[in-house]
Amino acid sequence: MIRVCRKGKIAKSAMLLSCGLHIALLAVMAVIDFSSSPSQAFAASLPEISIKDITAVTQLSPVIPKPKVTGPKETERLPLDVSTLTNVIAPAGLPDTGRLSPNTTATAIPQVAFNRTEFFSSKTDVRKICFVVDRSASMLGTFNRVRETLKNSIASLRQDQYFDVVFFGGGQIADFGQKRLLRASDKRKAVVNDFIDSVNPKGTTDAAAALIYAMTIKDSSGNGPQLIYFLTDGLDLNTNETKDVSLLIENKRKTLAPSTIINTIGFHAELSDRRPLQMIAKRSGGKFVNID
Repeated sequence: MIRVCRKGKIAKSAMLLSCGLHIALLAVMAVIDFSSSPSQAFAASLPEISIKDITAVTQLSPVIPKPKVTGPKETERLPLDVSTLTNVIAPAGLPDTGRLSPNTTATAIPQVAFNRTEFFSSKTDVRKICFVVDRSASMLGTFNRVRETLKNSIASLRQDQYFDVVFFGGGQIADFGQKRLLRASDKRKAVVNDFIDSVNPKGTTDAAAALIYAMTIKDSSGNGPQLIYFLTDGLDLNTNETKDVSLLIENKRKTLAPSTIINTIGFHAELSDRRPLQMIAKRSGGKFVNID
């Protein structure tokens, strides 16, 4: 009986002790601040991102760095041959079969090029040309050759070129265009052949006056010829006139047609006539050709 009572006292004491310890533990925990948990603290440190922001980012185009491109080495570049640049533009009305294909090589370019205008070996590729031709009596034996060469030269003109033909001799001027540069249409080129055939050699030579006359010829916009072909077998000048004629013509050119070049053609010209013809061409930036 005494043993049972002792065990009951011990159990009661243990229970009281346990309660006291729990109360003390609760008091300690009450002092400590657990208001912010670690997960809450981590969440507070992150920036707020909305769904709209995320969608905008995902729709952005990716930034691709610009590739570094290196040019060809100097040894890989094709050399520029100036001679192949002559006659590069294809003529109007060229059929499709004559145009460059993707597989065309550089050497094939001259094959589709148009022919330059040529008059007795004097060549040009300008668009506005005036032919000034001697038809004096001294040309009688060779005038048929001049006619045919002139026709062929005009026939080679492109549709976008302009021309006029002036004959001089015996103090008279025969002007096909009546002081106008005319477009080289097929119809007009056919008509000019009749005009050329109608002209016959006669009279004396008045070359300087005819050349100055040609400088006054204009197109519909008021522009003069870019080039004058001037053909004569002689200027019929005395010694003093030979010295001054090239300067006289150059001064007139600067006033009437400063942008016009004169290509002179001596047609079986005497040596005394070649010098002024050379000077007329040189002063204007043109070339002289002598036909024997």
